[in-house]
Amino acid sequence: MPPETPKLLHDMQTAAQDIADSSAGRTYELFLLDKQLRMAIERAFEIVGQALTKLHKIDPSTATSITDWRAIMGFRNVLIHGYAIVDPAKTWDNRHGIQGAAGTKCQLIRAARGGRSAQTFRVFFE
Repeated sequence: MPPETPKLLHDMQTAAQDIADSSAGRTYELFLLDKQLRMAIERAFEIVGQALTKLHKIDPSTATSITDWRAIMGFRNVLIHGYAIVDPAKTWDNRHGIQGAAGTKCQLIRAARGGRSAQTFRVFFE
């Protein structure tokens, strides 16, 4: 495992937790009205996607073991390059998968090698 892998996985997990924390107890209507909330959640999605993109370059076997890895990177690209066409409803819906991922049931891969078990980071991007 490249030495950068744990840091990238940590960054992804931290950003996923930020999404869960920021959206907890909030409604879609509040999300639409609160520009700072939208920007914070979008930024955290960008971090997850960028860290995964870097991980895919240095440690493809770990990156591709993450559920929906292509869709996560694709969503990051939409947020970065297609910012004018970002659908707030899709962003809000995608956070549901992140909330599950940030809990105890589903977590980022902690170690894919070295005799340790892999845990899955599951995000649902449609």
